[in-house]
Amino acid sequence: MYLLKDVKPVDLHYTKKHLLDIKNFSESIGAKLVVIIFPSQAQLESDLTIDELQQSAIIKILNTLEIRHIEIYEAFKREYNENPEIRWFHDVIHPYKAGHEFIGNYLSNNLDLSRFNSSSQ
Repeated sequence: MYLLKDVKPVDLHYTKKHLLDIKNFSESIGAKLVVIIFPSQAQLESDLTIDELQQSAIIKILNTLEIRHIEIYEAFKREYNENPEIRWFHDVIHPYKAGHEFIGNYLSNNLDLSRFNSSSQ
């Protein structure tokens, strides 16, 4: 289920370190970085809020490191619940075709590319 209560502080330490390494590498090659936060199938089938999930710990780290991110838990959950006949996941974590299409369309509609095309960023 990937619950926040199951996250160990040492795991958060290493996650933060690795995200900082990725951020630093991106900056060193002049690349723009954005992290996409999406849920597992079990999370979508639960009554949990994102604040109860491990993603909230990642979001806090991303905010601390000033790394742009897009969180699609609520939007994906709404779509998933409104269309239960659709096969959204290949397995419990990897999206199937419909899941990829949803994520791609969501990003297309919500990613402000002007923030990435500016030479000042």
